[in-house]
Amino acid sequence: MKESSGIYLITNGDQTQTIVDTLQNGGTFDSALATREREPDPPNYTPRISGMLSLKDTPTVTLNIRKANPIDPAFTDGTTFHPTAPSPGMGVCLTTYAGDGNPLPSFQGDPLLMPLDGPPDQILQIYWNALDDENKISVAVKRIVPGAASEIIIKNRYP
Repeated sequence: MKESSGIYLITNGDQTQTIVDTLQNGGTFDSALATREREPDPPNYTPRISGMLSLKDTPTVTLNIRKANPIDPAFTDGTTFHPTAPSPGMGVCLTTYAGDGNPLPSFQGDPLLMPLDGPPDQILQIYWNALDDENKISVAVKRIVPGAASEIIIKNRYP
């Protein structure tokens, strides 16, 4: 997770810094991610998921998933979503995988609308408990209050 001047970024990998560097040099979220591929971990080819929340002027949400091409995993397909910023107490979500399997099936479809009711630690525990025990790695919740310090809570399978 990174934040700068009303822009909040979250990803599941080191592409976070690629996005920050590109934005600081006048580029865009999409141009940053166009330089990246899915993870090189066959047979799963873990998708890279990235999100950007801008609180400048009108709040906007941008999400991207970069995953192995289903015909030839040597190539990476990227999809960017621009959902309407959700109302308070709700969020939008992409996940890396869409269930169990061998290889693990990549997320498909539009971003999910997710409830975010309650304090951050309660929200984190609800989503942690909802994950499959064999496949859960980590969950992070970040509470953003404009003009104040953000609160981040992270739960990892591997301490």
